[in-house]
Amino acid sequence: MTESQAKNLTQLRAEIDTIDDQIVELFKQRIDTVTEMAQVKSTNKLPVARDQREKEILLRLSKEVGEENEMFLHLLYNTLFDVSRSAQAKILGHRSNLAERIDKAVEETPKLFPKRAVVACQGVPGAYSHAAAERLFALPEISFYKSFEDVFQAVESGEVQYGVLPIENSSYGSVTAIYNQMQHYNFY
Repeated sequence: MTESQAKNLTQLRAEIDTIDDQIVELFKQRIDTVTEMAQVKSTNKLPVARDQREKEILLRLSKEVGEENEMFLHLLYNTLFDVSRSAQAKILGHRSNLAERIDKAVEETPKLFPKRAVVACQGVPGAYSHAAAERLFALPEISFYKSFEDVFQAVESGEVQYGVLPIENSSYGSVTAIYNQMQHYNFY
């Protein structure tokens, strides 16, 4: 990378930081408004979710971002809608049936993973397998391997206690290479 490219990258990162600061301020405003909305809904005994309203918002905003960014916008706003509904439900004291079932399952499920463990992940720090390992274990000692098979071999040889691998990818679906390896190694 040339000095000019590095400077340009630094400037672009600074611009993104400024935009992120603006997004956070707007997010706080949105949550404040959602809080007020929850109070109005509570007073008038209205439901938290309004699917039609969300569809109207997506349709209106999709026209503003253009077709090439429409899917990104939908992803962002579906997340915002989830956050808004959750905030309103929390304010109104509502717990969804799903949330209650998840809480019950967490309470009843035996703790399968120790706090500390030596864990193998395919890829590099910051990859999804790494993030999953960080969530499964409180204090993992993570080793990274080049291939999925390397992870299976590390567990089989006793080099590591656990291996964390993807079985599903949000972009590409099932990770068939993992299923293929599971047929050759006796792991779950």
